[in-house]
Amino acid sequence: MNFREEFKFYRTKTKTPLRYSFVLPVHIKAELIKAETNDMMKSSLQDSFFRALFEGHIGPYLFITVSRDNIYKESMDVVRCLNIEDVRKQLRITFKCEEGVDSGGIRKEYFQLLSHEIKHDERLFYNNESTIWLRNDCLDMSAYMTIGKILGIALYNNVLLNIPFPSVFFKKLLGKKTTFYDLKEIDPELFCSLTNLKKLSEEDIAGLGLTFTINYTSSKNKTKTYNLTEDKSEKSVTKSNINSFVNRYADFYINRSIYRQFEAIKKGFLFVIERETLFYLDHKELEKIIMGSNDFDVHALRSTASYTDYESDSQIISWFWAIFESYGKKMRKKLLQFITGNDRIPVAGAASVKLIIMKNGCDTDRLPSSQTCFNTLLLPEYSSKKKLESKLRTALEMTAGFYLL
Repeated sequence: MNFREEFKFYRTKTKTPLRYSFVLPVHIKAELIKAETNDMMKSSLQDSFFRALFEGHIGPYLFITVSRDNIYKESMDVVRCLNIEDVRKQLRITFKCEEGVDSGGIRKEYFQLLSHEIKHDERLFYNNESTIWLRNDCLDMSAYMTIGKILGIALYNNVLLNIPFPSVFFKKLLGKKTTFYDLKEIDPELFCSLTNLKKLSEEDIAGLGLTFTINYTSSKNKTKTYNLTEDKSEKSVTKSNINSFVNRYADFYINRSIYRQFEAIKKGFLFVIERETLFYLDHKELEKIIMGSNDFDVHALRSTASYTDYESDSQIISWFWAIFESYGKKMRKKLLQFITGNDRIPVAGAASVKLIIMKNGCDTDRLPSSQTCFNTLLLPEYSSKKKLESKLRTALEMTAGFYLL
């Protein structure tokens, strides 16, 4: 099947197997999105060329230049002002005072650094260790829309993010209905409390004196009351209506309390990504495509690795994989990021990463280096496993920044 042709049929509402998208594996859907965005980039490049002929110089790429020590603010300032023509271009990142040329590797590192800053922005998000969620007391809709644009630009450029949004975030991006059980990822303690509330006897519930109202903190740091009933009456919570109460409570927390904030993120995301591109995805698939996977199998990475000036059974190659396998999760992610520019695995799985290990001279005191745009580790032929392990560890501790090799 020619998926690119079938996708064109899908977009024109012609009969196609893509209308039965549940039969397609998620990595094929990811490839369809990649093909779609690549076509849009080519169209944008052609448009820039012809416009430049008549209007003067118009850049074919979206260039973003930021400093490492102020990456978040500078990125937000730039992305906030981008127009539709800008976001349709292929992204090129430059770090100030660095010589790196962005062939893909700098772009990957950029979004990893930006992900870290976003998930620690306590002005926009609550952080409960495992996930982050939107604050209902922040009214900076421009900032939320910019976050949405960043998500869209990353997806458009086929770069993974590492922001711990819960799965319900992606459900809402797709306009899917949420449920009480979605609350568990956002606020496990509240979910547990409401679940236990449903188990109480009629007498115990009555003794709590609950009504269909919620007190919450507004943007001006004032306590406000929200009525969960349509008629705004002071309705008491009883055993017979407890399910309705907890469902409405969860709906307020997940949807109503952050309606404007989330709509701003969604607007920014759809400013970059056309809605039709997402129709054949469910929320779990969208999450995997944007965020990738946090877990990976070293054996799967090894199965598709290739070697330049080494053999697969070379002594140093055996040492390298033994060291990789001996690492804990944190060090494995560091090594993966060192080689590929990203510590997460794309939706197609670890085998799709296709690492390259290239010989970079004989025994030396130089550290290993990498070309992240090509997923390539430049590895000298160290004289012992101990020396290799020491040099790798030092490289992982020191690495930051891209320089011409």
